[in-house]
Amino acid sequence: MYEYMTIFRDSKKMTLEADHPYKNTAVAIVSKHSKEKAIAKPLRVATGCDILAYSDFDTDELGTFTGEIERAGSPEETVRAKAEKGLDDARLRLGSDINVAIATEGSFGPHPQMPIIPGHHEIIYLVDRLRNFSLKEDYLAFETNYCYGYAETIEEVEKLASRCRFPSHGIVIAGAVKPERALDKPVLIKSLTFKGITEHKRLISLFDRCRKSSDATHVWLESDMRAHMNPTRMRNIRRTAIKLARRLASRCPECSAVGFGQTGKEAGLLCANCRRPTMVVGWYINSCWNCEHSIRISKYESDYRADPTYCDYCNP
Repeated sequence: MYEYMTIFRDSKKMTLEADHPYKNTAVAIVSKHSKEKAIAKPLRVATGCDILAYSDFDTDELGTFTGEIERAGSPEETVRAKAEKGLDDARLRLGSDINVAIATEGSFGPHPQMPIIPGHHEIIYLVDRLRNFSLKEDYLAFETNYCYGYAETIEEVEKLASRCRFPSHGIVIAGAVKPERALDKPVLIKSLTFKGITEHKRLISLFDRCRKSSDATHVWLESDMRAHMNPTRMRNIRRTAIKLARRLASRCPECSAVGFGQTGKEAGLLCANCRRPTMVVGWYINSCWNCEHSIRISKYESDYRADPTYCDYCNP
């Protein structure tokens, strides 16, 4: 529905290796919601792969934003299942020569660094059956249109819709039963849940329908966070894909395998006051999936010290 405007500044710095192992290799992007529009170009620039937009696998069976199907596992478990099961399905339908698949999973809620505003955490996961490895990258964004709430009047509908960046972004409207606890999300009535609303006239019509239904006690509105209905999320998926592309463009200094990159962090930065180790992260750990070679990279200059606020000895 949306013409996705490419935002691709960072990826212009990447150059394609002539002998990259993914060159001319089919890579399946597992998505029902056109995520290949955000993922394809970074991957092509970094690896020279051929992108296969694979939408036949029903990713909704692993969970939906509106709760018809609850996400059973963590976001990381879910995105891994999307990539693995999507690849199995693609190989079954299209042939066993497809060995690489990519999927993403988004989560929305209070930003962990600033809980008073919403945040967006996107995970991208690649599985390679031919080389028997997988890679994960993620992106934590302040930029999101994630919002929701009850509406009892047309004015409240329009105010909430505006916060969701309607009509450039789709919204969901539903008849709902309000829970006893104020902080709990409502139970949406499946027959009165309408997604992908982008027209004002239809929004008002559905609001009236939900409000007049005897099954619903309230009307609920929320931003439609599916990628094809949400240009803001699509931009963040693009940024996450750029991180994966850079990872695939990075070679291990020992064995030359692609995919060398950050796999962990190490705390222990010394306190500026007492010089004891703190819980502040001071180093990144980059490692190789193939030969397990790793290097420790300092996050700061060698003379940088942690603020005593974060020291268990100075500030117990």
